Amino acid sequence: MDKEGGYTSRPPLLDDSNYDFWKSRMEAFIKSMDMKAWKAILMGWEHPKVKNASGADTDELKPEEDWTTAEDTLAVGNSKALNALFNGVDKNMFRLIKRCKIAKEAWDILKTTQEGTAKVKISRLQILTRKFENLKMKEDESVHDFYMNVMDFANSFDDLGEKMSDEKIVRKILRSLTKKFDLKVIAMEEAQDISTMRVDEFIGSLQTYESSVNERIERKNKSIALVSNTAEEDEEDEQDSGAKNNASDIMRGIDAKKISKSDEKPTVNKGIQCHECEGYGNIRTECGTYLRKQKKILVASWSDEEESEGEKEFEAAKHVRVLTGIVESDTESCDEELTFEELATTYKELYLISVDKCREIEKLKKINSQLKADQARNISRIEELQIKVNHLTSDLDEANKEIDLLNVNVGRLRKYSEMLNKTGDEKLDEILEHHKRRPKFTGISYENVNKHRTYNPELMYTHPKDVPGANTSRKVPQHPTQYHGKSYYKKHRPWRCHYCGRKGEATN
Repeated sequence: MDKEGGYTSRPPLLDDSNYDFWKSRMEAFIKSMDMKAWKAILMGWEHPKVKNASGADTDELKPEEDWTTAEDTLAVGNSKALNALFNGVDKNMFRLIKRCKIAKEAWDILKTTQEGTAKVKISRLQILTRKFENLKMKEDESVHDFYMNVMDFANSFDDLGEKMSDEKIVRKILRSLTKKFDLKVIAMEEAQDISTMRVDEFIGSLQTYESSVNERIERKNKSIALVSNTAEEDEEDEQDSGAKNNASDIMRGIDAKKISKSDEKPTVNKGIQCHECEGYGNIRTECGTYLRKQKKILVASWSDEEESEGEKEFEAAKHVRVLTGIVESDTESCDEELTFEELATTYKELYLISVDKCREIEKLKKINSQLKADQARNISRIEELQIKVNHLTSDLDEANKEIDLLNVNVGRLRKYSEMLNKTGDEKLDEILEHHKRRPKFTGISYENVNKHRTYNPELMYTHPKDVPGANTSRKVPQHPTQYHGKSYYKKHRPWRCHYCGRKGEATN
């Protein structure tokens, strides 16, 4: 791969180990030159031959100067492809195709040498399949590196004639990831359709998740290192301050002992007296007590400076502790949280429970849909029955009306039959009974007339023969004027049945 050219005008170089890459690149290179060159590799090329009188080809090769335009075009395509193959192999591979005059022959020789025959392809395919199934992602391996390894296998499968689909590649990567990707794998299997997922989108999602996980791990490691460094510095400060305090205590004890011994010594008059220790034989500048005091002053000044520096360091340490305190809270909270394996196990358990619940929900949905369908059918059936009930009710009402009419007719017929069954005498008596005339309440004997004021009851009827002058006309007394102009008519009575006595109907 390092020997291949980086220009579009330079063909890729084939050696003994890069045939998988060389084949696809050489195919693209030849197609970019001329499609006729690539067709010469696919379909081959034959040297033009001389034709006989009937137009059939003979065994004699046709001279190049006699070639037609079409034959020249095909020959140019073969020459371009053969030139690309000659310049696209190293010296060892060139020995195999040096004597080839046709590009297809050279291509087939290289293909057979690198891929082998059909039996060799099958055996290589089995070996490659076994290696592909055993491929697993390492703990320190990135998603990109593992994806490149998988694609190497996919390219090898393509070279052997078995193209690997995106779904197969995605499922292989999902099976081969490490434990830190378990949550991501479960989430992707639950939320997305693996069969329609593209490889590049899948790898991009994994790389995003990997970067976020690595960032959290680095943040946690930095916080832990900062806390440990601060603790070590605190211990060193405590040790240094303890050592300084011990040294100062020792020096003070030694000075006190020396002073007490010098006080116990008797004074001796040696001439010169020191104004510092009031001794004899030395001056103040040479006095040990004075020198020790100066030393103590220097030590005290040094200690003050150290204390000021120590205070500054303490203040800085306090600020550092404030920062580390925040980080320590994060680390403690992180330590108190569950580990990744525990989270993955819990998530798997919850995922299984969720799957069971989803199945139960689907079953309940089916039952609910069936019940709704039954309810709709029952409602439609009830409506049909209600319509039938309404029709039957109307029919029943009509039948009841007909029954009433029939009952009336039956009663009439029964009465008529009873009348027909009676004897003639009974019928005649009944008819006469019904047709008996009532007495008129008017006339001479009627009391109302007798009570009339103009009526004389002493008047008696006499025969005309006994009365003289009967034949002569006589004056007839007139009725009272109140009765003049009045006519008495009998009131019209309605028809009455002679059988039942009802008014308004005849017997028949």
